[in-house]
Amino acid sequence: MSMQIYSSPRARRPEAEMQPNKTALERAFELARNGRCRNMLDLKRLLHQDGYSTIQLEGKSLRKQLIALIKDAAGAAALK
Repeated sequence: MSMQIYSSPRARRPEAEMQPNKTALERAFELARNGRCRNMLDLKRLLHQDGYSTIQLEGKSLRKQLIALIKDAAGAAALK
């Protein structure tokens, strides 16, 4: 089994590319729900790797929503 190493934070993951009909906000909610993020830093890193800007991820209410989704996803993954 070979392991692929990404040399820079800008390296894109082959399984996730920026989708032209999806905004950064929509992708952020998807990532928050899918259980791969542990926190907002992970979420922003994954968004950036997918080619999205993280500029829209500002504001207390939005941050609270995304953190709640990240926690819910982590809790659901723990139950499996």
